[in-house]
Amino acid sequence: MKFTFTRAKVLGLSILAVVIVVLFVLALRTYPTHGANAEIMPFDPQVLAEMNRVMQEPAVVAVREQLNEYLAGTLDPNYEFTPVKKEMFDTQCGLDAFDRDYYEHKFALINGEDAKYGGALLHIIFPDKPDRAFEVWMYPRATSPNSHEWEMRMFCDSELSPEAVGEIANQMRVYTSRPDLITL
Repeated sequence: MKFTFTRAKVLGLSILAVVIVVLFVLALRTYPTHGANAEIMPFDPQVLAEMNRVMQEPAVVAVREQLNEYLAGTLDPNYEFTPVKKEMFDTQCGLDAFDRDYYEHKFALINGEDAKYGGALLHIIFPDKPDRAFEVWMYPRATSPNSHEWEMRMFCDSELSPEAVGEIANQMRVYTSRPDLITL
């Protein structure tokens, strides 16, 4: 029962990811994103509502909580998969590997999917610093029979080029610039 509950949350993130990707693909076909004629896709209140719903999911909220703990110096460095360590991966990883200024800004989710080894793999961007995107692996840790607590197991630079991140940020601006979008 607990596993189904967790998969349902991750499935919700996956559905949002599909909606966003489809909108981006349609927008990229319809609205040029390069040069002086670049346009931003039109606003859709249903997409905003879905983005707000997903931003309130426990795994996504836990990203912000753990970034705040890192900034405050209270993130527990003793659990097995600490996101502070960067030698575990081939790409640039670890909270220490990036400018702390990112974590002081709010982030928005650009994609979410099932992680290969369980939990959720979230792709986030900081709209105020749209030069890179990050992959965050959040894993549910059972704390009692009826609840889950999420822990950050990985925080890495995404494989997206700065240009691609800039294009995504540009397309998302119609949502990330709105005061009614929940960002964490």
